[in-house]
Amino acid sequence: MGKFRSKIKGTTKGKRWQKGQSSNSNPKTQKYRQMAKSRFFQENLGSTGLTQQAVLKHDAMMTYGHSTGKPQSEKENELIIAKELENMSMKSGEDGSESEYSGTMRSGTYKTFQTFASDWSQCSNVSFSKLLNRFDSNNALHKEMLAVLAAVTEVIKEQGGKQTSTEYFAALMETLKASEIEESLVATLTLLSMGVKSVPQGVLRKQFSDAATIFTDILEKNAQSENGALLRSVIGCLSVLLRAQEYALWGDSSTMRVFEFLLAFTLHSKPKVRKAAQHAVTSILRGSCFMIPLDEQKTKVPKLHPAANRVAEYCLSQIKAEALLSGHRTVLHTLTMLRDVLPVFSKEYIKTTCEAILSLMTHNNVYIKTCCLHTLHALLSAPSGGSNLPSALAVQLTRALLAARPPSNDAGQVLAWAAVLQQAYCCLAGLDLNLCIPNLPPFVTICVTELWLSDVADINSASTNALKAVLIDCVKPAAESEEIFLKHKSHIDSLFKTIGTGLDNPFNQAIRHVIMTIAVCFEIANERIAYALTPLLRKLNDRRESHNFHNHKEVEYATGCAVKSLGPEFVLKTIPLREGPETINLDRSWLLPVLKEKITNSNLKFFATEILEMATFCRKKARELTQAQDVPGSHTYELLCNQFWALLPSFCNNPKDIKESFKFVARVLGNVLKDNPEFRLSVMQALRKLITCSQNDDEASTELGKFAKNYLPILLNIYMSPAKGSSAEGQRLAALETIQVYLTISDQTLREELFNNALQQLDASKDKHFQRESILDIIRLLVLYQSSEQIEKLFESWVYPLCETVLEDPKKFKRAKKEKAEAMEEGGESKPAELRYKDKARLIEMEHKKAYRILEEIFKSTNDNCKQFLKANYKKIKKLLMTSLNKVADSSKAARLRCIEHLINESPQLTAQSKLLKSAVAESVICTRDINSKCRQCAFTLIASVGNVLKNQDGGMQAYLDMILSGLSADLPRIVSATLRAVASALYNFSEDMGLETVQGLLEKVAQQMLTNNREIVAAAMSVLKVYTKVIPTEVLAGSLPLIFKTLSSMSEDCKRHSRLEIGYFLTRMLRKYGADTIEKLIPGSDEVMLRRLRNLRKIDNRKKRMKENQRDQPENESELDMPIRGTSKTLEEILADSDSEMEFMDEEEPRSKPKAKKARTQAWIQDDPDNIVDLADVSAARKITATDPRQKQKTTEVKAKKKDGGFKTAPDGRLIITDEDFDDDDDEQEPRPSGDIDTDTDDTDDEAEDSKPSKLLKPGAKRRYDDILSIKSGKSGRSRASTVTVGSKYKAGGKGIHRPLGSAASVASSMGGEYKAKKAKGDMKKKGKHDPYAYLPLSRKNLNKRKKAVTSKQFKGVVKSKTKGGKLKGMRK
Repeated sequence: MGKFRSKIKGTTKGKRWQKGQSSNSNPKTQKYRQMAKSRFFQENLGSTGLTQQAVLKHDAMMTYGHSTGKPQSEKENELIIAKELENMSMKSGEDGSESEYSGTMRSGTYKTFQTFASDWSQCSNVSFSKLLNRFDSNNALHKEMLAVLAAVTEVIKEQGGKQTSTEYFAALMETLKASEIEESLVATLTLLSMGVKSVPQGVLRKQFSDAATIFTDILEKNAQSENGALLRSVIGCLSVLLRAQEYALWGDSSTMRVFEFLLAFTLHSKPKVRKAAQHAVTSILRGSCFMIPLDEQKTKVPKLHPAANRVAEYCLSQIKAEALLSGHRTVLHTLTMLRDVLPVFSKEYIKTTCEAILSLMTHNNVYIKTCCLHTLHALLSAPSGGSNLPSALAVQLTRALLAARPPSNDAGQVLAWAAVLQQAYCCLAGLDLNLCIPNLPPFVTICVTELWLSDVADINSASTNALKAVLIDCVKPAAESEEIFLKHKSHIDSLFKTIGTGLDNPFNQAIRHVIMTIAVCFEIANERIAYALTPLLRKLNDRRESHNFHNHKEVEYATGCAVKSLGPEFVLKTIPLREGPETINLDRSWLLPVLKEKITNSNLKFFATEILEMATFCRKKARELTQAQDVPGSHTYELLCNQFWALLPSFCNNPKDIKESFKFVARVLGNVLKDNPEFRLSVMQALRKLITCSQNDDEASTELGKFAKNYLPILLNIYMSPAKGSSAEGQRLAALETIQVYLTISDQTLREELFNNALQQLDASKDKHFQRESILDIIRLLVLYQSSEQIEKLFESWVYPLCETVLEDPKKFKRAKKEKAEAMEEGGESKPAELRYKDKARLIEMEHKKAYRILEEIFKSTNDNCKQFLKANYKKIKKLLMTSLNKVADSSKAARLRCIEHLINESPQLTAQSKLLKSAVAESVICTRDINSKCRQCAFTLIASVGNVLKNQDGGMQAYLDMILSGLSADLPRIVSATLRAVASALYNFSEDMGLETVQGLLEKVAQQMLTNNREIVAAAMSVLKVYTKVIPTEVLAGSLPLIFKTLSSMSEDCKRHSRLEIGYFLTRMLRKYGADTIEKLIPGSDEVMLRRLRNLRKIDNRKKRMKENQRDQPENESELDMPIRGTSKTLEEILADSDSEMEFMDEEEPRSKPKAKKARTQAWIQDDPDNIVDLADVSAARKITATDPRQKQKTTEVKAKKKDGGFKTAPDGRLIITDEDFDDDDDEQEPRPSGDIDTDTDDTDDEAEDSKPSKLLKPGAKRRYDDILSIKSGKSGRSRASTVTVGSKYKAGGKGIHRPLGSAASVASSMGGEYKAKKAKGDMKKKGKHDPYAYLPLSRKNLNKRKKAVTSKQFKGVVKSKTKGGKLKGMRK
């Protein structure tokens, strides 16, 4: 019997011996021995787990725990749980940020800003805070630095120092002189590099000689040292020291000698040291004290640093052509440094250096070419204030780069070259626009005629981006300046003409890029260059109307840019919609949506003359077609008419001629509002836009206000008319909004007249629901512009009575109605029509809501009259709002709550004893459970407003909570749940103002409510718990966890099941905060369901982590062709930020990303052919050297050709070449196959014989007989069906599908052994000279896979089994 292997998931292999150590029986881990030894007055040899972080977590648990009178056993249990918090994370929330609870919580709040290093060093200087905050006890350098810092701090304190930066600098310099051990030397230098930045410049200037001597001596002694931290620290100190020196001191040779020490390390073999030295040189050249202008002193800043020429000479000596003989590394490092320092060289040295860089670009090394382009890009990207590049040199450099164009199929170099030239033209435009414009046409021509025709999509995009930048940064300023435009008019015209030629090629794959570039041309356009863009727009429209064009969206976008920049007049003149006075080109109707979206700053006159005329024509044409019973045509022209009128709001987007042209369209718009309902929305929207955009223009506002007396009555009639259908209701609402806007510019006399008329109509419209509702809405708009007396009159006569109206009992209403009817019958009077009870209730409910809305608008208004009314009638309004709780209708609760909120905000002196606040809190708590969402929202807002009033008063927050919590003692579950929701809102808004004990007391009260058997109360309590876990810091929440989980476990089973989703969310949040192990200890063992849920959540969380890690481990696929140009050179602020991580230990603090997969080495290829071999001595040979494999495209083409092979040869122009020779060499062994063979219907029939199983409907052996019948029908003998072909046909298979060659590997494999088949009898027969006809199993290396051993063995067992089974069957038959 074989060994039993356990397949239980989770088991791991035991410990194994290393190779060659199998005889070693001593254990490597001595866990128990160490534990035993540690108890006999010896040090702890192992990790105890008692870290300061664990102690702080334990303190958090104990400090913020709920202090309740528990027996000793429970406290001991909590202590055990607190110890388990050692592994929990003290991060709060998902963002992982450290949280510090407010000081008002408890006086025992521990200091979260203290670190381990703070216990050993009492240094208070902020210069060393980086070390103290990020101290690593496992880092030897950190420990040495902390020891030095502690000793220096103690010495300074003993001598009565104030721990200033100067004192630390002097003490550390003395320590440096006395340091002999390398560890102490490195620690002191690192501390110096941290503190020297804050030392005053006067001190550094005075101590320059001594300090520089010490630092240079250390550099000399340790020049060949392997300790990079030492060299970087010295370099950093020297950099700060040299930056602080005055301009005159740089004339001394000693200063220059110190600087040369730094310069020598810029090519150091260690990358971090080299980077530190290059950064130091850059910061000295660009950030010395005399190179930075001071705001208070208007002194001239020198353009050139005294050491700039020395750096230039040094760099030139390193990038000469002779330097390439010793290797490329030095040249590449020098070019890297030149990116930052080249702009601050003198003009002469910039020119010389650029010449040297251009000569390097002729070299055949791809890295050097790319690095040269990066360096030139940095020079051209430097800001004009920090660069000494002259415009004349920029022109020469641009022309040289244009001549050094790489081959168009070398994607990497073309992208870099285009980016550099793009930056060159932008830089030249900033220096001298007159020199830039004449040099633009050659570059634009190359982009259009070569780069856009490339097969590489990245090159097309790079060309488009370059053209876009050139158009915006160069052409746009030239077009805006009349002088420059007239001077370079021909060049600008040629640019647009060249870009337009991109549309000439109908098969250009970059057509989208061409159109988007033309769109940029339209974006920068103005009236001065409109004539040059007319051919572009016309050609663009012609291309859109051409056959088989697919880029409609791009054309619409470009046309929209033209509409926005040049106006609709220009576009409709170039692409006219009207082909004649009586015809409209329907194919160009796509322009109308574009015009609607993009028109702005246009002229109303154009709409009045052109657009209205076309709209009138379309309306007339639609009526004619309707009479002619042409329904499709009539519908088309009606839609066109609607689209023309829809352009009106767009024409009202900041029009230029409101004062001059509005009077021409005012009468037409009024008539349309009256007679044409289908155009009302457009007209009203246009009026609102006109009024809004004319707020800052008094003349335009006055002109529009003149027509208020005409428009307002029309709009009022529209709103007062009953709506029939949803569209009419939309028109009513739009009319009300338009009235509201128009009243802002109307005459005061008109407002008062309309207000009085509205009050009269309100008197006359008794029991008319629609009319009263409409009039009350209009009064709500008009009341804001009335005097305080009129507002008071309205309040006394209408608002107050409407709010006080109460609907009587239905029985009393019916009885009174009946008595009234009987009295009228006795008097012989006719019975008037009266409202039913339901209609009466709806009417009163509506009046309540409208009355409160009127009062709310008065509260919100900033008009003086409204404020005066509120001040004079404060007591009446307060009485109305406090006594109308039982009278208010459900639909008006939200408006009433908003009025109470405004009243509270208007009342400055309110205390916790105020009846207004108490009634407001009571009502808002009840409304938190209202069915209306707006009412609930207003209730929560009102609760927050009361809290804002009381939080700054003594004892106000406790009184505020007492008001809210009074509802917990109610008998109704609805009120208790509403109170709990109000508690959640208060906790969310004012948790920091409550104090720790108050917050924990709230939680205990909520926990008591969670133990009830009412689902509604428990759901509300869960919402409070959710808010509690969100707003309370993690440290404080840790103390509440035992109570929370005990309460959750003690809930009734019904409530647990009902709140299972909320409990699941809570567990997930706690799992992220504290970890599964900690939470598992907090859950009672009796609650098996929660423990099981926690384990499932842990599995899900672990699975997500594994998936994230797997995604992170996957290497990024980086293309070899991607050679991105770096950004602009560093600004002065970036250089002086000292972000070069001058301390090695700080780099080690950051988590290092996993090393990426090593990129394949970039190679270079030479493009040549046998007839024309490249001469490497020629100047143009550089264009034949490419970083892209030229064979790649050829291989791709060959693969495509193989895939699409149809069996015939093709000529280069696509013609098929069919010869008789292709059909002469038919195989003689092929048998005829009738066209009716069933296998011709599918493409995969050749594999069916092997893969498919016989149908269960067939008897055993029927499959083979069926195949024999097919063989007889198809004329087959002993050959395979796969090798047959139609008799007499010269067709040769080739291609895909039914034309595939049937002699493929699959078909041959399926017919293996056919030559052994007997012609007359069944079975196989032996043949001379061949192997015996037995069944051979194919061998495959997959069978060697141990994991698939079971599958493979089953396969062979099946073969043997079927054989034996067949033998048994035969025996049984016998």
